[in-house]
Formats: sequence, C-alpha cells, structure tokens
Amino acid sequence: MIENGIPADHILAEDRSTTTFENLANSKKIIEARGGHRYTALVTSNYHVYRALRYCKKVGLQCIGIGSHVALYYWPSALIREYVAVHAEKKHAVTLAAGWILVLTAVIIPLILYYR
Repeated sequence: MIENGIPADHILAEDRSTTTFENLANSKKIIEARGGHRYTALVTSNYHVYRALRYCKKVGLQCIGIGSHVALYYWPSALIREYVAVHAEKKHAVTLAAGWILVLTAVIIPLILYYR
C-alpha cells in the first residue's frame, strides 16, 4: 500500500486473527477505536467477497466489498472451499438440505407412480 502512495501512518495492521470472521471482528474494534467518519471497504479475493460481506453483517461492520483479481488456475479449489464454508452455516445448510429433499421428491415420486 505504501508503494501506491498510502502513508505508513495511515496503515493499521490486524495481525491477531486466524479466520476471516476473527479478522473482521478485530478490524471492527480497530475502526471503532479510531473514531470519526467510517467509510469501510473490504478488499479480498473476488471469489471471497460474498462470504466476507456476510461476516461483516454478523459483526455489525458496514462496508462495501471489492474483489481483487485471482488467477484462473486458482478458481476451482477456491470455489470448492467457499462453497463448503458458506454451506456450513446453518441458514445455508438448511436451504441446501430442503432443496435436495424437493429435488429428490420430484424425482422419486414419479418413479414410484410409474413402476406401480
């Protein structure tokens, strides 16, 4: 960031977290401790913006998301990881399970009726 013209005294590092959620919760504390107007932009990998913004909402941090470019070869593994992480949340897990139940019901019932 310094190379892009941001003064070093304007950069605050959050280096205690081990997860995205912890990083956002810790960052919120840093932002609130500074006072003044808070216009926050979350910059992360473009595939990670959705989940990161969901976590922002959970910790009460209002911000916009900006996705940075990721090399194409990295996308398959990154999307699998994001898919699993998002669907591990209760809300998404219930929705996913309900969707599968509906799909399987729509397939199985006609088969049962056909082969009676």
